[in-house]
Amino acid sequence: MLRSYSIGEFVDELGVHAQTVKRCCGNDDLDYTRIAGDERRIPHRELRRLAGDIRQTDRVALYACVSSHGQKDNGDLDRQLERFTDYAHQGCSVENTATDVGSGLNSLLDDVQEADYGRVLVTYDD
Repeated sequence: MLRSYSIGEFVDELGVHAQTVKRCCGNDDLDYTRIAGDERRIPHRELRRLAGDIRQTDRVALYACVSSHGQKDNGDLDRQLERFTDYAHQGCSVENTATDVGSGLNSLLDDVQEADYGRVLVTYDD
């Protein structure tokens, strides 16, 4: 899986004060997610960015899925991909696209573990 850091780990790696990191998160100057217990996790790409390894685009993988062939025939899968692609092309580089009828997330997860994607875009978390 991609490396992410707690506030304390990020502070140790970057050599700044914890309040600075928290303020940057609050000002949306740092990308982060929250996990159980409301803890912030900062992705490794943010550390690279602040250390001077600036990449023009965020590498993303897209995953679109529908439950039935009827939904696919109705164009639901195509609409998901179109929405993802429109979003991703605003500063992201689409590195992989996976689609499925049913559940094929495992095939994408295998690829994600080997790649350095900044994000995996999924329409529905179920």
